[in-house]
Amino acid sequence: MSYQIRIYMHPDVESVRGENTLALWEAGWPRWVDELAEAGKLTQTRSDNFPSLYRGAASDILPMLPANRRMSPALYFTPELLQERINVCPRDAELGIEIWDQC
Repeated sequence: MSYQIRIYMHPDVESVRGENTLALWEAGWPRWVDELAEAGKLTQTRSDNFPSLYRGAASDILPMLPANRRMSPALYFTPELLQERINVCPRDAELGIEIWDQC
């Protein structure tokens, strides 16, 4: 099963797309999300249906991003642009994680 995973800034903003996006890729279920949640470093804010939503500190989330994120084709999210955003993201920022089932 494949999932689309999006990491974004400003989780209180309704739209997580656009300039708030830090990372976007498709992969299997990110087990590190479960590990961070079990350690009390992530809060699940939605679990009733997809997308699954989580919140946590950039200092906990950003080091967990896989080195080889296979992005879905996108006009606005080049790997270089997203890496620039990650590089300047404050480590004390609260981030959101959005996970969609891509069956």
